Amino acid sequence: MFLQSNPNTKAFVLCVGSGIVTVTAVPNPGLLEAQLPQCWTLTGGSGTSKLVRTIDKRLAGSHTISCTCGRSHKAVTVHIVEVESLLPDCGIEVDDGDNDLNTKRFFLFKATSGNVTVTATPNPVLPEDKLPDCWRLTGGTGAGRLTRTITKTTPGTTVITCTAGDSSKR
Repeated sequence: MFLQSNPNTKAFVLCVGSGIVTVTAVPNPGLLEAQLPQCWTLTGGSGTSKLVRTIDKRLAGSHTISCTCGRSHKAVTVHIVEVESLLPDCGIEVDDGDNDLNTKRFFLFKATSGNVTVTATPNPVLPEDKLPDCWRLTGGTGAGRLTRTITKTTPGTTVITCTAGDSSKR
């Protein structure tokens, strides 16, 4: 037995958004649901089928689907990623007046040297190399997917935006 993702889903790390992820348990030797032994259990996700479970892509986090039959056990974890936070390592937060919790404004004092590091935090927390292709971090200096820098020596406004599917912070 093994679990496989929906053929339309090429990865197990996805960005939060609309739609459903389907995980299908495929018994060996290809039994139908009515032919499965009593010990066969499929847990996690949503649904009551012994072969198919779904996960709502609006639910950020790590979701594990497990299939057990006797001593045989397989599990698949689907990470649905959202932007948890996007924050600088210094500065004073001020109300930007838009009543949107996903946008923040910080003031910094110009200095003769130094940088501010802005860090994006995914939910669930994943290392940079495990983030899905739909994860974007723009603005500031650098090519990292989790951090950008802004020099304190040049006055002006810098906008840094992080997006993961339907989740965004600025």
